[in-house]
Amino acid sequence: MKHIIRIAAVVLAALMIFAVVDRLPSAVSELSDIAVLNKVTADGKYSGQLVVVNEKHRYRNTGGELVSLYENKTDSFYVSTTEIQLQPVAVKPLCDMLDAFRNETGLKKINVISGYRSIETQQEIFKQKAKFYGRLYAKSHVQAPGFSEHHTGLCVDVSIFNAEDGSSEDFDGKGEYDWFLKNAWKYGFVLRYPKGKEKITGISHEPWHFRFVGVLHAYYMTQNNLCLEEYVELLQSKTKSEPLKFRCENKTYKVWHSEKKPKAAAFSGDNYNGYIIWK
Repeated sequence: MKHIIRIAAVVLAALMIFAVVDRLPSAVSELSDIAVLNKVTADGKYSGQLVVVNEKHRYRNTGGELVSLYENKTDSFYVSTTEIQLQPVAVKPLCDMLDAFRNETGLKKINVISGYRSIETQQEIFKQKAKFYGRLYAKSHVQAPGFSEHHTGLCVDVSIFNAEDGSSEDFDGKGEYDWFLKNAWKYGFVLRYPKGKEKITGISHEPWHFRFVGVLHAYYMTQNNLCLEEYVELLQSKTKSEPLKFRCENKTYKVWHSEKKPKAAAFSGDNYNGYIIWK
C-alpha cells in the first residue's frame, strides 16, 4: 500500500501545473560552465546529450546523475514541484536561458512543470491519458514507458504561471514567448517536437517541450530546421575523414559518427549504433 501511495504521489506531482515553488539558487555556481557542459563524456552508445529516445528507440541507460532543479534554480522562473530533477549538464544552461528571457522581456512567468521521469511515473501518465482519451491519443501525445526522453533527464516541459492571480496557461510559444524559438539554441536547447515533424518524431507538436543537446548541435539543428532524429540520421553517413563541417560563433566545427567508442573528450552516444564526435 505504501508503494502504491508513493507512486501516486509522484504521478500527481508530475501532472500538477498549479502548485508553484519559487526559490533563490543555492548551488548553481558549483556546476560546470557552458564550455565544459558541451563536452559530455558518455559511458557508451546509450548515454550523452545526443541520444535519440522515441517510439523506436528505448532509453537503455539506467545510470546517470540527477540533481534537484529546485535546489539549483535562479529567481527568474518557477518550478511546479520540488521533485523535478535534471542531469547536471542541463541545469545551468536552462537557468541561463530563463535568466536571459526574463532580462530581455521583463517577464517572470515560465513555470517548469516536468523534467526527469522514472519508468513507473511514465507508465501512470500513459495509463491516465489512455483511460481518458483513448490509447491512440495517448500514443501520439505520450511516449510509452521506457521510450520517453523524459527518462534522460535532459528535457523540460514548461507552462505559463500568472503570479497575480495564481492561474496557469499552456505554453504555446507565441507572442513574447517566440523568444525561445529564436534564442534557445544559444543555451544548447531545441524545441524537441516542432510542428511539421510529427511523422518523424512520432509525437504531436509540443511547443512547451525543450531538449538540451548542446550549443553546437542546437545551432545547426535550428539553422537547418532539423529535429533531433533528422540531425542524428544526417550524421550517420559522416566520417572523421569526411565530417559535417559548419561555423558556429566564429569557429569551425567538425562533427561525425563512429561505431567505435572514441577517445575524444567531446562525444555522445546516439542510442542507435554508435557515437557522435565533435571538435
